[in-house]
Amino acid sequence: MKIAVLLRRFETNSLFRKALLKISAIQGEELYLCSGTLTQINNDPMLLNYISHGFKGTKGSKVITLGQRSSGDCNPVTIIGHCRTIKPTRTTNCNACKYQEFVNGLRSHGSVGGFKVDAYREKNDKWHSKIAIKVRNGEPIAAIIGSSNLTIPAYGEKCNCPTSSGPCPTHAWISYKGHFPFECDVLFWDEKQIKKHLATSSTDVDGDSVSFNNDGIIVATPERDVKKDLIDQLDSIRKLIGDTSKVNSI
Repeated sequence: MKIAVLLRRFETNSLFRKALLKISAIQGEELYLCSGTLTQINNDPMLLNYISHGFKGTKGSKVITLGQRSSGDCNPVTIIGHCRTIKPTRTTNCNACKYQEFVNGLRSHGSVGGFKVDAYREKNDKWHSKIAIKVRNGEPIAAIIGSSNLTIPAYGEKCNCPTSSGPCPTHAWISYKGHFPFECDVLFWDEKQIKKHLATSSTDVDGDSVSFNNDGIIVATPERDVKKDLIDQLDSIRKLIGDTSKVNSI
């Protein structure tokens, strides 16, 4: 397998977003999205489009999500936003509600895009690992290991597009004016099964194009094949989500 270390250096350029779009668009039957915190990055229309593209023509395709690190006030989530009723001083929903919103958004798109969403929550709210895995024929074909979690600050990017007023159409989904942290992520891909070099080529879906432009990218070939390590990681995630004593389905 090939690896690329992604060093974010600018708030206006999210390498993690580009990597996630790229692996989502790869043909396969499963996409695992695991993070300690999950918010509505699925407001990004390109992400939804790239996920659908990667599942096109594949029966039984699905996104599997796993989180989270802290629950907030809603455990379980019965009504999204109930946390703000409990604590009127709260201005945003708790992490549990944000995760549920994330899942609901994916499911809404999946009902049209032709894929299913299985979502899980670690019962002790201790899950902190950030990993995304694209699966083909039961095995990982590409993956990202973070640093970056599935939140707008880590996934999004600051808009510096010239516009007369308000956010430009490309970045309108972000709705965030805070700091975008400089994360470091590692991208893996099986060069024997993926024809394009993920780090140096563009990924094109329905007229949209994503490329790294060699900005903050370090590409290497490990001395040993790390695919077995990714298979082991995938197996451990599958084992965890199959254990109802440790996770809840949401």
